[in-house]
Amino acid sequence: MNEYQPRDGRVGPDPEVQRLLRVPQIIIMAFAMGVGSFLAMTVLTGPKLQLPPGGFSGPKDQMFLSIAGALVVFAPVAGLLIRASFIRPLRTRAESGDIPTRTELINRFQSMTVLRGALAEGPALLGVVTTFLTGNALGLMVAGVCMLIFAMVFPTYNRYAAFARDAGAHA
Repeated sequence: MNEYQPRDGRVGPDPEVQRLLRVPQIIIMAFAMGVGSFLAMTVLTGPKLQLPPGGFSGPKDQMFLSIAGALVVFAPVAGLLIRASFIRPLRTRAESGDIPTRTELINRFQSMTVLRGALAEGPALLGVVTTFLTGNALGLMVAGVCMLIFAMVFPTYNRYAAFARDAGAHA
């Protein structure tokens, strides 16, 4: 269903699916580039970076970084729940014989990917803003973890194929 087989008999990723994956790839890269550029601006123009004893220099950065840390844990967990909620109805339909179409699968995969990326962008920006306001380098670590989350949700053909397989379609 999702494999492309040209005349020479080789089997590989479907070029149409590859083309449709460009949209969420561009969006996730835009999230990462936005965080990265704000991170660079903070390092270059913000206050001197420091890592105070105990991790916090005052109640303001303790509050912001505690919230950002909680959101960093929340983002991947919520991302897994979102993935399951996108797959469950498709899987139920597939089990009853109504196999999802490629268009439906790719649309759901695109939406899911953008939601998961957006969940990581919030704590990343909060961490960078906290560093910009307080100089506490822990905010940069929060942003770094979120960049790893961007990499984990970056849409590839293999991730799409796993999504399609889990939804009950034949990848």
